[in-house]
Amino acid sequence: EQKDINVREKIKNNLYQNIQAIKSAVSVRYINKKIRVDEDGNEILSLIIWMENNSGKDVHQVRGKMLMMTNDGIEAATLKINNHQVIRSGSSSLWKGSFSLDTNLNGLVNRRLAKISDKDLKGIWVPELILFSDKSRLQISE
Repeated sequence: EQKDINVREKIKNNLYQNIQAIKSAVSVRYINKKIRVDEDGNEILSLIIWMENNSGKDVHQVRGKMLMMTNDGIEAATLKINNHQVIRSGSSSLWKGSFSLDTNLNGLVNRRLAKISDKDLKGIWVPELILFSDKSRLQISE
């Protein structure tokens, strides 16, 4: 039983170290959101995320989730982020994503998020992958 506890603690520590390595390589921050209407008349939630490459290498992909939390700690939505823009070493980039406000399940969640004021929201970055120009990667094992 003690051996199982030690193995679980080791896995937990490795996961924490991997997440910290990814977060230090590329800083990610929620900027804002707005609702727009596309050319077909559909309502779309547009989101802007700021990313800064602190790694010393060019980044070719950043993937993870942005947990959108209210200031009182309630999760409003979880949004998948997959940025394929090249971010040069020492540079930053704005990622602009769009999410449907249609009446499907995701649309209902996104509509709830859209109604919350930006001043009452914060984004918590949960990284999954950074792919560098030299094909090396930092990745959270699943």
